This record gives sequence, C-alpha cells and structure tokens, in this order.
Amino acid sequence: MRWGTLGLGDVQVATHLVGAPVVAGSVAVRAGLVVALIAALAAEAAADGLRSGTVPAVASAVVALVALVPLFCVPGASYVLWLVVAALLAAVVLALARYARAVPRWAPIVTAAVGVVVATLAR
Repeated sequence: MRWGTLGLGDVQVATHLVGAPVVAGSVAVRAGLVVALIAALAAEAAADGLRSGTVPAVASAVVALVALVPLFCVPGASYVLWLVVAALLAAVVLALARYARAVPRWAPIVTAAVGVVVATLAR
C-alpha cells in the first residue's frame, strides 16, 4: 500500500499472527514489534503523505496509519479506541516528518524487518 510491496492483506495477516503477542507477548516480542512500528512511522513520515496536496495521497496515508492500529490493539477494540490511536499515530508522523526525511530510504525497511524477525524468533 505505502511501504514498498506491503499490502492490506499483509497487514491483516500480520495482525492475526502477532496481534495477541503485542498485548500478552514476552518483552522481546513486544520490543521487536515496537521497533517495527517505529520504522513504519518513520517511513510514513518521510513520505509526508498527510501534508500532500492530493486527496489520494492523503487518503493513502490515513489508511496506512489506520492499518497499523490493529497491531497494537486487542482484537475487538472499540472504534473510538481505533480513532484515538490513529490520531496519535498521525500526530507522531506529522511531528517527525522533518527529521524522517534525513534518514536514508532503506533504513526504515531494514529496521522494520529486524523488528519483525526479533518478534518472530522470540515468539
């Protein structure tokens, strides 16, 4: 959708695989997934889609942020909680945009991969 070849189906699969361990998993699993989330936020901030002048780019950025929410919420969480978490993620992305542009384009991808590998191995 926004991060290279990552699609909505991949996010749904990741949600089903790691959604519960984020809430009830070991410290290593949680740490790996937090690292992956930070990398995804850095990539989104570098893309700066929320400040784009085009509706499709802004919509894509919003969908990408909302897709991250299930990774850190208990399945069945209320829509209000989803909106609050998505708003917080959007605020973080907007605040980090200036700094994220200085990061090499490959760094968030490698960092997210390392986080997912750590979480998977620790599971």
